[in-house]
Order: sequence, then structure tokens, then C-alpha cells
Amino acid sequence: MKWIENYSMNPAFHHALEEYLLKETEEEIFILWRNHPTVLIGRNQNIYREVNLSFCQDHGIQVIRRLSGGGAIYTSPLSFQYSFITNEGEQSSFEAFAKPVIKALKALDCPCEFTGRNDILLDGKKISGNAQYHFQNKVLHHGSILFDANLEEMKESLKPNPAKFKKKNIDSVLSRIGLIKDYISMDLYEFRRYLIEYVKDYHQIEARYLLDSSDLQRIFEIQKERFDNPKWNYGRNPKTKMEFTRIHTCGILEFGIEIRDGFLDNIVIEGDFFGEKPIEELEDHLRQRAYTPAILEECLENIDVSKYIKGLRKEELLRDLLIER
Repeated sequence: MKWIENYSMNPAFHHALEEYLLKETEEEIFILWRNHPTVLIGRNQNIYREVNLSFCQDHGIQVIRRLSGGGAIYTSPLSFQYSFITNEGEQSSFEAFAKPVIKALKALDCPCEFTGRNDILLDGKKISGNAQYHFQNKVLHHGSILFDANLEEMKESLKPNPAKFKKKNIDSVLSRIGLIKDYISMDLYEFRRYLIEYVKDYHQIEARYLLDSSDLQRIFEIQKERFDNPKWNYGRNPKTKMEFTRIHTCGILEFGIEIRDGFLDNIVIEGDFFGEKPIEELEDHLRQRAYTPAILEECLENIDVSKYIKGLRKEELLRDLLIER
């Protein structure tokens, strides 16, 4: 594994860099980075439901859609993002990738633990969320590290589904947020250097990956094509005839479906779930099927639903689609 010294604070560049390293190199990489004030939205989420776009526009907060699933988060120069790009393997679990971050914090006497699907809690408060994107035999794992934050901007920029709070038995975004700065004596820059060195020692990283002009040219192309592209960031979000939400341990699923002449004419599945395969593949497989239990069950007979919505069983998806609303 190598590491990249990254002082950019452009979120579109960071995600283009991740995609380039994941898809067009054979390198295994660690990166620690910061953003200008930005809302990072999950690949499968509806931007209009999750983000206060007028507030973001008025306050110069960018909105970027990630390659990975999961929920929307607020990031800023006061916090960090970290990325691991590696080959798939037995140690590709969320918790395995988060382990060096947790150990680094515990070494500073911070009482933290990995919990739930993808969170790191510090003294019971969330200081990190994690997400993954899989490509061929590689995995991109990235997470947030909340050193400090403008809590008012965080609160106002996000519009999370109230069902998320009900599921976690909390009242709001801020009620479960912790800040690392309240537990250690280091400033932002001291903590940055400490964390980089700790992860390098943990993974025995000695070499840096230096981006050359050809690397940067391709990264800028990806940035323009995808992460600076409103079509990608704002998503599909078509109008549908029927909209409903289902809550599972694997996340919140938001369905939009249109029935025409007894057939599933259109379906969109959004939410804060994770998945190894693009949700669009599952949607395409379901479209134009007769909207009956027998046909939908037959349609999904040889489909591993958990590849698209991690942790969801086929029977649960069928129940979601067919239960009376």
C-alpha cells in the first residue's frame, strides 16, 4: 500500500481521484483529505429529499454525489475524510477498514468503538460514518472523521428522513454528534499528522504515490465528466405515481413506482443503503414486469438482492413492493 499527500480541498477532485485510482490503476492507496464546506450525498439518495439546497446555495456549500451508497453527510475544512483503495479480500469489511482510525483514537485515550452498519462512536457520539464502492476485484472504502464542525451549518444543510431518527431512537442530527477536539489536546494540523503517521505504521506504508501530469489530466477529465456534472450530482429523481418508505436494519429504502396497465412501468429505489452492484441494474430487471406477486417473485428468483441492497433479503423486497400502503 502507498499513500498520497493531498492538500486539495475540492470535493469533486477528491472523488475523481478515488475513481481514477480504483478503476484505472493497480495501486493500493491510503489518502487523508479535507473539503471546502460540502454535503456529500450517497449514490442512491434523492437530493431533493436529503439536502436543503437553498441553504447550501446561499452559504456556498457544494453538493457532491459519491460513488458509494449510504447517507448524506456535511463536511468542512474542520473535519477529515479518509480513503482506502485496495483489492477485495477477507479484510474488506467496514470495521476492518475503520480499525486503524479507532486504534489511533484509542491511543489518545478516546473511548471509541465501531457500531451498527458503518459508524464510529466516541463516548457514545458519532464521529465517523463509512461507505464502500466495489469495482471488479477492488474496493473503495471511505469515511468521515469529525474533528470539529460548524454545527449550525451541518444542521441546516441536511434534511434527513425523520424515519432515520425513529429507527435510531434519537431526536435530530446534532443529538448524536461528537467532536474529537473535545477529547484531545492536539489542534487540527497536529491531529492530521498524527493520524497519517499512525495509519502508515499500522499498514507498514513506506512509499508515496506521486501524481504525475498524465494522472492529473485523467483525474480532471473524470471530475468534469462526473463530479462537476449536475446530471450526476442531482440524480435521476423522476416523478412517480406512488411513493413510499420502508425501514430495515440495512437502511431506509424509498420507493417510487409507476403502474401502467397492470405492469411495473417504472421503479426507482433510493435511500441510505449500501450495495456492491448498481441499484439501476435491479430497477431495470423489475421494469415492465406484471405487478403481481407470482411474476415479481419469478423475476427475482435468480437475483441476489443483497448484492444491490446489502443486508436485504429477496422476501423483504417483495413484501416492500406488494404490501398494502
